[in-house]
Amino acid sequence: MRTRNATGTSPRVIGRLCLYLRFLQDLGARGVGWVYSRELAWSAGVTPSQVRQDIMGIGYQGSAQHGYEVDKLAEAIHEKVGVADEARVILIGTGNLGRAILQFFQRNHPRMELVAAFESDIFLVGSRLHGIPILGLGELEATVRDQDIRMAILAVPENEAQNGADRLVSAGVRSILNFTPNRLHVPEGIYVEDTDIGISLVRAAFFGCCGKGVKV
Repeated sequence: MRTRNATGTSPRVIGRLCLYLRFLQDLGARGVGWVYSRELAWSAGVTPSQVRQDIMGIGYQGSAQHGYEVDKLAEAIHEKVGVADEARVILIGTGNLGRAILQFFQRNHPRMELVAAFESDIFLVGSRLHGIPILGLGELEATVRDQDIRMAILAVPENEAQNGADRLVSAGVRSILNFTPNRLHVPEGIYVEDTDIGISLVRAAFFGCCGKGVKV
């Protein structure tokens, strides 16, 4: 995860706020009215003081006696991170990984609009995948411009990763969710979220086999 962004907000803070929001929504669904910082801390794997700092950062105040009101805190956090609900997104690469990402995306983020998927395989271009049109890479720049796309998911072979990122940035994309193992080189002001499944698998296997007593 990289901190190249122009918002002044740390990606780690946004990540923690999302964890708090998920926990708060679960509490609200169960009819819980109030929550303490220590409970939110447990949900995100951080300290209560970190929770209080994050929540103060969005301008919300709790009660020393009762903690935080679940519904109102969820609303305050959603005002901060909920802009993502309106995101218009494109997917680059429709191989096995791209297809799995697309299916997960549509099931778990229905309010985001996945506008199109792009593919170099001419036999796939013109078809639809889970209802999403598959376009040729030659249509990438025009689509980004005409549809005002700011975010892209990159799921191409590693030898195509940097070229794909360069084209996205040149077209106007401001953030990239990178599922390739490559470290992308992007200008300042472009946010890249690296999701390297290979490293995660090796790390999990290491601590599973050799990490007894190791806290991660």
